[in-house]
Formats: sequence, C-alpha cells, structure tokens
Amino acid sequence: REERLLLNSLDLSVEDGAAEIVRAGGVCIAAHVDRQAFGLLGVLGLIPPALSLVALEVSRREALPDLTGRLSNGDGYPLVFASDAHCLHDMGRSITMVNHNITNPTELIEALRGNAYERIKGMSQKE
Repeated sequence: REERLLLNSLDLSVEDGAAEIVRAGGVCIAAHVDRQAFGLLGVLGLIPPALSLVALEVSRREALPDLTGRLSNGDGYPLVFASDAHCLHDMGRSITMVNHNITNPTELIEALRGNAYERIKGMSQKE
C-alpha cells in the first residue's frame, strides 16, 4: 500500500518527458491509447508526430476497430497490449507475448525500437 498521493503531474511537456526517457536509454510507449481518460488520444485527440514513441499500448483488444479510425499518424507504431489493471479481475486481460529469443531487457528494448518487433505479439486473453 502506498500512502503518498501519486496523482500529481510532472512539470514537463509530453515531448520533454519522452525525450528524457530516451536520453536515459529507455523506450517510450504511449499508455492505454484506447481509453478516453489519461490517454493521448483522449486528452489531446492525436498522437503528436514528433513524440519519441516506439509503440502504442492498448488495454482492450476490442477497442482496435475504433482506435484504428482515430489514429491519424499511428499506423507506423507497433501495438503492445497490457490490461492496465486497476482491479484484480482485470489483470492479464490483455497481454503482450515476447518470443523466447528475447532473454534480457536490452533485447526487449531493441525489439520495441523496431529491430525485431516480429518477436513481440499482443493478444487478449480470449485468443
């Protein structure tokens, strides 16, 4: 249990925040773009073209048809799936499978950067 309020925002723009992640050696994935609240599409209405993203995270596979229609520049982004669970019953609802050839975080980051993305597959629990 965390006693501190974790609701406060950074004093960085979304572009500056993503750039800091990249400078630190990480990869930036836009979280739950299929959700209206707190997702880039819900808040900004678009994915900023200059944003340093390697993928878009989708929390519900059934949102894909609507999501595809809303993305103006998102067709080049790989999609990863995660349940974005806030309740126990939502955990594992959507997952991203990683090929067994990816054995460490560096290989995963390289795959997300596009060098081996075919080794990552997003799926819903229903598949």
